Amino acid sequence: MNKSLEFAKRLFALLVIAVFAAGCKGKNKAAANASGSGSGEFCVISYEPSGTLPDEVKNPSIYVQFSEPVVPLAKLGEPSDKSDIITIEPALKGVFRWYGTSLLSFECADEVIPQTEYVVKINSNVKSINGTALTGMTSFSFKTEELKLVSVVPGYGAARKLAEENPNAFMPYIDSDDVPVAAAGDIGVFFNYPVDLDVVKSSIVVYDEDSNTYNASFSKIKDANGVLIAIKDKMPENKRIDIALKSGAQAQKGSLKTENDQIQSFHTLLPLTLRNTDTDAYSYGKYKNPVYFYFSHQLDAKNLDMLVSGIKTTPAMKITKDNVEVSGSRVIVFGLPVNYEETYSMVLPAGISDIYGRKTPSSISVDVEVPAAASMATFKDYGSGILEAQFSPKLAFQFQNISSGSSYTLRSRTKDAVTKTYGDGDIPKNEAVVETVDLESFLHKSGGLSVGNVFFNADMIVKNSWNDQYYTQSNTQTIQVTDLGVTVRYGYNKAVVLVTSLKTGEPVAGANVGAFAYKLNYNSNSYFYDMLNSVSLFNKDIKGGKHTELGKAVTDSNGLAIIDFEKGALSKALKNTSNNMYIEVVSQGDRVVFGPDITSMWRYDTVGIAEPQYAEDEMMRVFMFTDRKLYKPGEKLTFRGIDRTQKLGKLEPFVGDYTIEIKEDAWKAEPIKTFKGKTTASGGFYHTVTLPSDLEPGDYVIRYTRKMPNGNEATQSEYFQIAFFERLRFQASASIPNITYIRGDRIDASVSAEYLGGGSLAGCGFETSWFREPCGFSLSGTKFDGYKFGPMFGYDSRSYLGRDQGTLSVTGKGSTSIASGGESLKGMAYQYRSEVRVTDQSNQMIAASASVVVHPALYYIGLSAPTNIKGFAKKGDKLDFKYQAVTPDGSAVSDSVIPKAKAKRSITVELQREEWNLVQQMGVYGTVNTRYVRNMVTDQTMTVPLDKDGSFSITPSKSGSYLIRLSSTDKNGSDVVTERRFYVIGSDWYWYGDQTDELTLTCNKDSYSIGETAQI
Repeated sequence: MNKSLEFAKRLFALLVIAVFAAGCKGKNKAAANASGSGSGEFCVISYEPSGTLPDEVKNPSIYVQFSEPVVPLAKLGEPSDKSDIITIEPALKGVFRWYGTSLLSFECADEVIPQTEYVVKINSNVKSINGTALTGMTSFSFKTEELKLVSVVPGYGAARKLAEENPNAFMPYIDSDDVPVAAAGDIGVFFNYPVDLDVVKSSIVVYDEDSNTYNASFSKIKDANGVLIAIKDKMPENKRIDIALKSGAQAQKGSLKTENDQIQSFHTLLPLTLRNTDTDAYSYGKYKNPVYFYFSHQLDAKNLDMLVSGIKTTPAMKITKDNVEVSGSRVIVFGLPVNYEETYSMVLPAGISDIYGRKTPSSISVDVEVPAAASMATFKDYGSGILEAQFSPKLAFQFQNISSGSSYTLRSRTKDAVTKTYGDGDIPKNEAVVETVDLESFLHKSGGLSVGNVFFNADMIVKNSWNDQYYTQSNTQTIQVTDLGVTVRYGYNKAVVLVTSLKTGEPVAGANVGAFAYKLNYNSNSYFYDMLNSVSLFNKDIKGGKHTELGKAVTDSNGLAIIDFEKGALSKALKNTSNNMYIEVVSQGDRVVFGPDITSMWRYDTVGIAEPQYAEDEMMRVFMFTDRKLYKPGEKLTFRGIDRTQKLGKLEPFVGDYTIEIKEDAWKAEPIKTFKGKTTASGGFYHTVTLPSDLEPGDYVIRYTRKMPNGNEATQSEYFQIAFFERLRFQASASIPNITYIRGDRIDASVSAEYLGGGSLAGCGFETSWFREPCGFSLSGTKFDGYKFGPMFGYDSRSYLGRDQGTLSVTGKGSTSIASGGESLKGMAYQYRSEVRVTDQSNQMIAASASVVVHPALYYIGLSAPTNIKGFAKKGDKLDFKYQAVTPDGSAVSDSVIPKAKAKRSITVELQREEWNLVQQMGVYGTVNTRYVRNMVTDQTMTVPLDKDGSFSITPSKSGSYLIRLSSTDKNGSDVVTERRFYVIGSDWYWYGDQTDELTLTCNKDSYSIGETAQI
């Protein structure tokens, strides 16, 4: 046994003895009262547990404290599986121990049974060590947690059915304080333990706040500790509904009865009311001068015609369907012919209905004051940007109701700054103005095109709509106008630059290309513009900026240039993280400069990412390991390691000095042991150390350190644990026969355990948990290359199936079993796993597991990719597919596995196209949730013979993402399903991507053979 636990228990016994040394005045009043005597009698002075055990306590400890010693000191700590002093009913397996001469403890190996009363009986003939007879109480009891009503879920039955029919469906939200009548009669009731429907249903009562009870039928909820209630009566609106578990309820026959009524409640549909109006909302988009009416429930879309004809305004205005929108629980009236800062009144007619058919009883009147147009300034961009020189160089922004004094400024290297300041006469009231700024005069000509760079700065004074305070909204942009399109790929030693004309797409030959490093001054709002006009590798008129040149080149006839960096140049220039690398391209007076780091590699699933400037650095690569990872204080620890230096993809042994510290893995921990040494010629090191005998249990670390060429220290850590543990005394294994299992078959698992020193664990208990999860199916071999087996769509996770208990035989063997079946995914292979835990007489536990694949049917259908095309299919292509019908071992099907009736010996082929449809759903507080839902549209259906192999052809009618499904049944009626996806390219379909600054490349296959051509 764990020594620390043994010590703690003995200390606990001593403390108990000290507390109760005064005699029969212990902490348990029941024991003291039962003894009914003073300190001179031999009696029970304390016991545990009492009352009700918490649900978390599965294996309680039971103890009895006597007032006088019962056994001699020599008996302390001896384990036994039986006792002549204590008996427990119902019986529990476990270990009895004396932790004091008067303290007897029982440690449960079994889990207690829920909702059960346990009685602990004390032998009335027991005598103290002095021969005194026991007086007073001779039994006590405790209970395990009773049945509890955990929750009620209105609408549960319909929601579960929806989830089963469509696992990807969005579950509707039901507010328990506002439950629709239909859902109020469909109630899921959940308990803390599994229940027997026939036993518990008589204790469940449904009634409302007026004490009206409702007739109900009950059914069991699969895979849950719950009952589904279907109310037969019509449920009322606007009532509190109580679901009561009456006192005396039982989960199973013979279970402990509940002591009190337990009630859970919800409220049915509240009345339809107007919750709020918003008559001074700002305009946005199509909603000009909107007026909002917020109701308590989702409105019927059919209200629109009635509202259009029934809404009245003063003064009168014509209202059409273009002025009214019913959205969720809102009515929006907008776009009326009113002016800003005018007032008018509006009346909504009575009879506005919600989706439940209720109507507003009276009309709704509001006075509307049209607010002034919002004060705002909108810019489409900021920072640095590039315009193509083939188009007219202009910048546009929008403003509305800004204040006088707002301004913008333009300047370039060839022209002084020009500022425009807005006065009151330049700002029309309540009118949005699009200001278009012509950049032409700030540029110069090159090849007939206007090129150059311009700095734009705007300071617009706008009013905050929340607090009516004015503030300055600024925008700065550095705009380069060029015809040079530049693509760059670079590493630690070179940059490859491709230059083309944006106007013609042709390569630009003879262009000067350079790379330099520069530290931007972010304290200036014109930092990028300042760099453009102070640093150039080719224009001598541009100077003054401190920079580091990395290299130059000239493009060839293909527009390609390669800039070679000197050894260590990039690393030295960019090790200062304030520096950035820039590429400059100059051709016939046209010039562009940009930083090539615009694509983040972190958004991709690349295994390792490092910046190019660190590629030439030496890196320490240490592999270090201990002999065990887990040790007791005072044991010997041995560890080894090998140190390599990595540089530019090469590994070389490190030969040199190192330091090793062993210490606790904690903040500022002091070293326990320190080593200094020199690695071998192969970079190896090795040490053995005896750990201190007084080490505290916990996590510890071996830290290896050595100096790098740059003077910094590099470290590598290896972790181990210190613990007071008990070494294994026995070994256990689990196995399942290696045969083919088909859905519905019974799975038998064997368990075996034996002591490491020899001998079986006869009579010891074991416990088994069974799990299953989808695992898919495939076959290897040239014959099956490229074939898909089984379904693709659908989701199912690892599921807990149940537990089993048993006792090992005289040979230390046992068995457990479970029936397969009930899997949720048609045609999917599942892995069944048995996890077995064996416990010996001293309470040491070892776990073992075994697993097996259960096939969905007696055979599979394998489906190939299209055989008559390379790459992606195009719209209108005829596509040829092959299929094979094989048993799980890869053999061709025979009459023994396929349906006997020839009419059923066929395979249904379905071609489905994936479409995404926008749907709207009522959410919390009447909001409407919008989402996209996958919809599989059947494009073609056909049947082909169920034979050992065959082929068929299909022609997709549109471009898109397709799924082809082959389905059939075996002779037992089990489903056989295989699915395969493929893409059909064409102009009427595109793959959605959320990165507007990249191109997504898609391969036609997931993997390729050496020498095979990939289609992208």
